[in-house]
Amino acid sequence: MTRTDRYVLREALVPLILSLLIATIMIILLQLQQELGGAGRSGMSPDLLGMRILRALPQVISLAMPIACALGCSLAANRISRDNETIAMRAAGLRLPQIHRSLTVMGGVLAIIALGLTDLAPRIAAGGQPVFASPQETLFAGALPDAKTQQLVAFSASMPAGKAARQLVDVIIVKGTSVITAPIGIYTRGHLMLKGGVVHAYGPKGMLQSEVGFATRDVPVTLDFVSVPSLIGGDASTRTLFELATMSRAARNQGDVAKLNGLEASLWFRIALPTMCLAFAIICPPLAIRFNQAGSFAGILISIILAFVTWNTLLLLQAASGAGLLPAPLSAFIPHLLTACGAAWLYRSID
Repeated sequence: MTRTDRYVLREALVPLILSLLIATIMIILLQLQQELGGAGRSGMSPDLLGMRILRALPQVISLAMPIACALGCSLAANRISRDNETIAMRAAGLRLPQIHRSLTVMGGVLAIIALGLTDLAPRIAAGGQPVFASPQETLFAGALPDAKTQQLVAFSASMPAGKAARQLVDVIIVKGTSVITAPIGIYTRGHLMLKGGVVHAYGPKGMLQSEVGFATRDVPVTLDFVSVPSLIGGDASTRTLFELATMSRAARNQGDVAKLNGLEASLWFRIALPTMCLAFAIICPPLAIRFNQAGSFAGILISIILAFVTWNTLLLLQAASGAGLLPAPLSAFIPHLLTACGAAWLYRSID
């Protein structure tokens, strides 16, 4: 990192931190207002209310990061441009993308952090809810992913069947293009013994190709009934990225197009929102330079408008993707592509 990179980065850090703090407080206040209304109706104690707000912090921070990144980059670029420092740097042989390189790197780092917080948030937020199962409990409508064998084991009920075994009722196992169903399964130490089941083989397009019955079948699978929450029920915002991907594969193999569209839209837009940090870091500096004569307030206004328009565009595209009108990966990253093209045009026109 050159001296210029460090200088520009220092200019962005203070407004970035302040913007992140202010945006986080505003989102918490909005959430607190909603929670207080619900707490008044449900009789929730202040301690529980405070714990719920605290557990929601990772999600709140991940939501505040894109707008904070936009404000930090805009204010930094606007300041060094108004003081003619950009002209001096360009006279020294640096092009605008090189001057703003450290801001782009900062946006990429923030995108990675925000993505990690987004994936971590459901686990932390679930800490105040009874979603974790004890091995001694009877579970209903559960689904457990096995990351090692890439299988999803779903069941309508599960109960202890001895000291180290559990009995599963109405078992469904999804792996690849095969779905195994059985009325009863006994799980013991990495093995699931199915009884009286059927293997359903699906083609690449989700069409059923064959069905083969069996009396008993031993399926190697590792299930953690203690730490893995149920995947059935609840909305997509309470699921991690791995859980959403697993559920999407299951819906695709079962041919449930409507559920598949909804799950893929949730998965890809959970990735798209944090990565807007990088998109804002690319387009906000040249935008701020175009309006540098209007003062630092122009950078703030541009950032707020850009974040508002991007957020509503993402919501619209997510709805279109969930309805099957657009592929989820493409629709989720249309704003990123537009901002990249806009930044390229702005840099070209300024240079």
